[in-house]
Amino acid sequence: MLRQIIFFAAALLTGLGIGSGGLLIYYLTEWVGLSQLSAGSVNLIFFIAAAAVSTVINFIKKRILKKELLVLSLSGAAGAVIGSLIASDFSDGLLKKLFGALLIVMGAIMLFSAKKK
Repeated sequence: MLRQIIFFAAALLTGLGIGSGGLLIYYLTEWVGLSQLSAGSVNLIFFIAAAAVSTVINFIKKRILKKELLVLSLSGAAGAVIGSLIASDFSDGLLKKLFGALLIVMGAIMLFSAKKK
């Protein structure tokens, strides 16, 4: 039951535009016991489902430019394949450290680039 609540909360946060990937990966690695690479894979599948729904809704509302959608979709898919091939060569410990560093850097960027009202 706890897993369903966690995944529902992650889906809700994703739907609100709040990046929940970091929380989901943390939960999957530290509580469920998945490797960093497996947790990242689950997170990617989770994100693809959420992005697909969001894309359909925004496409219906005519908020998406078709040319840019094609370019970004193809480049994103290529980046995901290349990134997963590279990540599969790293140890789980190194992937955890790199992911943690990424979260710290992104958090600092968001903190220090926030627009003041």
